[in-house]
Amino acid sequence: MFINTLDKLVFSILLLASFQLPLLANDYLQLVNGYFLSTQAQVEAYQLNAQRHEYSDVYAMIEDFKRNPNLAVRSDAQLKEQTMQQYQRLAQALQTLKHGNWLEKTRFMFSPSNWPLLREVSLNFQPGIPLNLMAVAYSFVTALLLGALLLWPLRRLVRPKRRF
Repeated sequence: MFINTLDKLVFSILLLASFQLPLLANDYLQLVNGYFLSTQAQVEAYQLNAQRHEYSDVYAMIEDFKRNPNLAVRSDAQLKEQTMQQYQRLAQALQTLKHGNWLEKTRFMFSPSNWPLLREVSLNFQPGIPLNLMAVAYSFVTALLLGALLLWPLRRLVRPKRRF
């Protein structure tokens, strides 16, 4: 009886926690999209500048700037290169958050390299219940599987011995 009550309690807690993952993923997507749009505006300005000065692309302009004898220009080239790298990472992140399955999204959000963003998202996160049917189904299955995995060892220890 104790195990059944514990099982229901664990399932309830896991269900409420797993309801938060789709909402967190949506908030995370909004934040990453904001960063992406901001960075995209910078990249477009770099591309316009490269075209205006007859460079084949932004990377050619950056390489030329890196070879410039002026330290300020070389430093600016490094900043531009970092912005371009960040733009590529944000584009990949958006791809994962928009088109990935729940497991990919969760793995992406909770990877150690993304903890600063997750911390930022969690500052404004409001818990709730998702309205999307697939999100509810995902949460239910996740809670069911995690609950079974967590309580399986305890059930094995406490189960009554069978007599033959």
